[in-house]
Amino acid sequence: MKIKFFCPRWGSENLPWKEFVQKVRAAGFDGIEASIPLEEKQKLEIKDALKSEGLELIGQYYQSFESEFEVHKDNFEKHLENIIELKPILIVSQTGKDYFQRRKTKISFKLPIRLAKNQEYPCHTRPIAIKPYLLHISQRICYKKINRQK
Repeated sequence: MKIKFFCPRWGSENLPWKEFVQKVRAAGFDGIEASIPLEEKQKLEIKDALKSEGLELIGQYYQSFESEFEVHKDNFEKHLENIIELKPILIVSQTGKDYFQRRKTKISFKLPIRLAKNQEYPCHTRPIAIKPYLLHISQRICYKKINRQK
């Protein structure tokens, strides 16, 4: 098993992408972890920089600050689809909010599974630091998904 090391973009946002990935490669990392902007020009800059240095991507989604569930869901889907375009090896996301109702949170966990299936990506959802009942929702959804793949 090969262990890969990824450098977070966080803390280096002031560097141009090309310079950032060159430093990451020179430091011996296998890739980066970063949020991906929706703006196509910026996204292409990231894609080209990663390709030029042969680095992999862990896409990150944390931009959910909406208290209205439907707005959150729409933005969550838009950002996930945007990240998927860059073919990350993994997407790390803050899937929902503690204040969403249980059934709405369940929808939040199903969304990445549906997108992953459509894009033929593996999907693992695991809530971190949230209400205990949400862990059971996530485990049930993933358990069903995994067992269907066998």
